Amino acid sequence: MNYKEICKTISQYKIRTVVNLTGVKKESWYLEEIKAAHEFGVKHVDIKLSSDKLPPPQEISGLLQALQNGPYPILIHCRAGSDRSGLACAIYRNIIENVPLDVAVREQLTWRYGHISIGPTHAMDEFFDLYQQTNKGKGLASWIIEDYPSLYAGRK
Repeated sequence: MNYKEICKTISQYKIRTVVNLTGVKKESWYLEEIKAAHEFGVKHVDIKLSSDKLPPPQEISGLLQALQNGPYPILIHCRAGSDRSGLACAIYRNIIENVPLDVAVREQLTWRYGHISIGPTHAMDEFFDLYQQTNKGKGLASWIIEDYPSLYAGRK
């Protein structure tokens, strides 16, 4: 999006937080997004995720913190809006909206948004598979903070 489109989106949807899942960039779109966020008093959060790797614990914890602390409404985006955004939105639906995780994942990580759960981007699905296999009854938020870091380290 260009600067005018970013401003229009922030204004139209009364966005209070932008969560960028691509990390800090030196590209014009990113600089325009930062400028618009600053001008509108919008919180801007950079989370660096890759669509083809399990999310690093510090980054997924940062996403969790952004989702839990807002302020809302939040705009979440990555580059294509299919893999990283799907992961983040499934986490949001489960933790913030209390949607059962299997439903949230099925809704958000789908071919309808461009996610294909084979090949490199299967890492997004693998994150939730790992949770399902190891959560021992813990909610997703607690698991992300308490268990995921050691599980992630064991897979590197």
